[in-house]
Amino acid sequence: MTIADIMKLPVFKESKLLSGQVAGINNKVSNATFIDAPDGYDWCKKGDFIITTGYPFIRKYGKKGIIQLLQTLVNKQCSGMGIKLGRYISNIPEEAIHYANQNNFPIFSLPNYLSWSDIIYPIISHINKKQQRELEKTHQVYEQFHQFLRDQGQGNLQELTYLLQKYFTENNVTIYIRNFSKVVNTDENITNRDEIESIISTVFLEGGQTIQRVRWKNKDITIKWILNLNFLEGVIILWDVKSELTTWEKAAIEQSATIVSLEIEHLKTISSTIQHFRNEFISDLLCNKDIEENVIFRRAQEMGWTLKENYKVILLDYCYKNYTKKNRFSIWQQKNNLLELMQNKLVFSFPEVLLGLDKNNYFALLVTENINIKNIFRTIEKILTKYEINFAIGGIGRLESIYNLDISYKEAYQALNIAKVNSSSLNNPKHNRGSKLFVLNFSELGIERIIFSNNPENEINHLKSEVLQEVIDYDNERNSDLILTLQTYLKHNGNIHSTAKSLFVHKNTVRYRLNIIEKLTGLDLSNLNDQLLLHTIFIGSGII
Repeated sequence: MTIADIMKLPVFKESKLLSGQVAGINNKVSNATFIDAPDGYDWCKKGDFIITTGYPFIRKYGKKGIIQLLQTLVNKQCSGMGIKLGRYISNIPEEAIHYANQNNFPIFSLPNYLSWSDIIYPIISHINKKQQRELEKTHQVYEQFHQFLRDQGQGNLQELTYLLQKYFTENNVTIYIRNFSKVVNTDENITNRDEIESIISTVFLEGGQTIQRVRWKNKDITIKWILNLNFLEGVIILWDVKSELTTWEKAAIEQSATIVSLEIEHLKTISSTIQHFRNEFISDLLCNKDIEENVIFRRAQEMGWTLKENYKVILLDYCYKNYTKKNRFSIWQQKNNLLELMQNKLVFSFPEVLLGLDKNNYFALLVTENINIKNIFRTIEKILTKYEINFAIGGIGRLESIYNLDISYKEAYQALNIAKVNSSSLNNPKHNRGSKLFVLNFSELGIERIIFSNNPENEINHLKSEVLQEVIDYDNERNSDLILTLQTYLKHNGNIHSTAKSLFVHKNTVRYRLNIIEKLTGLDLSNLNDQLLLHTIFIGSGII
């Protein structure tokens, strides 16, 4: 009930509204009470409509007591005041009327012939009747939504939007399930995923109200945020709702949100089951299990994947805040939640990426050659901001065929382990301190590949082929002495003068040869790490 509703009651026909005629008539009235004891005003509550003679204030403070009375009622957030003029107070001072108008506080002049019960009873009766109607309509809402669940189940979100729409005089309704990028509108043209995400990024506040009214593109919209452990999972948007929500409208929104939450859990269960099979499939590919070609492609199709010929393997692991053995299960659950989020956010932007957990519960991404990995990492960093994660570490293997992914996987695994050791090094030039990601590319590693390898001799031979083979071929084709020059240069600790003297050639000849070597190997021969790598290759492969 509002002051405007009170004014429509027959008992108020002969009453005169002295203040608050503009905004004050919208004040909500939750109760009516008579107070004329000096300390009675301490018991006033928000929404009370106060009926009084004002006598205790006048007797003690004179006309100033009226201002004090109004200040007390305004501070208590009372809805308004009715006062009988003539017996104790002849009129309301202008300064009191001015104060009441400033604070949108209605003052009624009541006829003296009315008893207090004549005034209070109609107000209380009207409030009770309104509350009874609200209870009845709210009960009807619960009955209709329970019937909806019995008839439709939680999965029919389209019908749910139509049901909710009935409570808002045909206003359009949108349901959005965020992790699954699912948008359901009563009118398909009303909005889309991008606009909803824009609304979320603009107005959503963590820890704020679960039902929020906002202004969006010249429209009044009401939003119900659907949260799970303070994480936003979905929204219900009511478009062009201009009035305050009634009790039964709020109940309809809450019932709809409950049904949407059930559907979210249902989708999670399905997604979790599918992801379990995807994890098994990826693990089989990465471990090079003996799977027939037709079986590989059939299994991929069953999970909605179209396989490409070649992939790079990326392995990622996340370091959570406050990690202890006690919350190890919680970390496992967070990984599954994060995997679900990545499946719906990352793969939405990069549909060719295959994603799952490997046998070590690392996040495994299979990425085709044409995808920009930097863009993937930018998307992942945005996802990380949603979680309490210190940073992520990772390793990238080289491009391999779908049948030899175990090679790329081993390389990514080795790069990941090296990243674990190096991630805390502030002096590591590859570590961007402002980034939540620290990822090493196996193809860019040097001496670390040997140090952290389970089979250093094999790794040295691989590096010899990768780093020096073009130099060896160059010597064989041109009968040149690049390898000899490089060996001599390393023996003399990178001293060009000593190298030239030992080889009986000019210093510029040494510089020319070293320049060719750098172009062929991609190394910086003045860099101590690269010199150490070459030393190790020479010694390990028996060239020196």
